[in-house]
Amino acid sequence: MENLEYIIAYFTIMILHLAIPIVLKAYPPKSINAFYGYRTKSSMLNEDTWQEANTYFSKNLLQLSLVFVPLQIVIFFLVETRTALTIALTIFSLVAIVSIILTEKHLNSIFDKSGQRNTK
Repeated sequence: MENLEYIIAYFTIMILHLAIPIVLKAYPPKSINAFYGYRTKSSMLNEDTWQEANTYFSKNLLQLSLVFVPLQIVIFFLVETRTALTIALTIFSLVAIVSIILTEKHLNSIFDKSGQRNTK
């Protein structure tokens, strides 16, 4: 029974891994808020940074998820369930961190510190 709990947790992570970026892409936040969307200091400077950040983040997160979810399914069949769950949680976290870093770099490349688009 313990193994079943790990399997359920594992596939819940896979579903979340895909559902979060799909929901963000399908239902982007309409305006700056404190509850839903990609919320960082740089993304919340103004509506332009907000829209750009949320569009870029959801697209990037979905692309990375589409690469790593199939890989994690393969891993599930290659290693012990508990180990696969640990790997899935690690990959899930790393994908989120990488997406945040890439989004922040993207924002820094097109906006100045006050949120105005660069005129380069």
